[in-house]
Amino acid sequence: MKLDPKEKPTRFYSRQQERQIAKSLGGQNILGSGCANFHKGDVLLEEWVIEAKTRITPQESISFQKEWLTGVEQERADMKKSYAAVAFSFGDGQNYYAMDERTFKFLLALSRGEIV
Repeated sequence: MKLDPKEKPTRFYSRQQERQIAKSLGGQNILGSGCANFHKGDVLLEEWVIEAKTRITPQESISFQKEWLTGVEQERADMKKSYAAVAFSFGDGQNYYAMDERTFKFLLALSRGEIV
């Protein structure tokens, strides 16, 4: 994904990231990024709400906001989904995911075969 901030508005790159995440995870990209009361978040999967954040130009760091996690967690609860995460990119097209400790512990137990 070539990024040129001189040509496109920020929202263009956000939509690109959201579509890529939805395709990669087999989810649904939400138009309007959660504006509706019944569909919140940027990407929805069966049990997950994903909030997407991206940089327009490649960077070595990103200022991560606590409100991103608390916000997506509230959206998860409102929608009665099981899990929430924030997908973020440093502007290089690669996505990384952040989640709360409860969700991470669940995934850890699942990877260890403690949950079937």
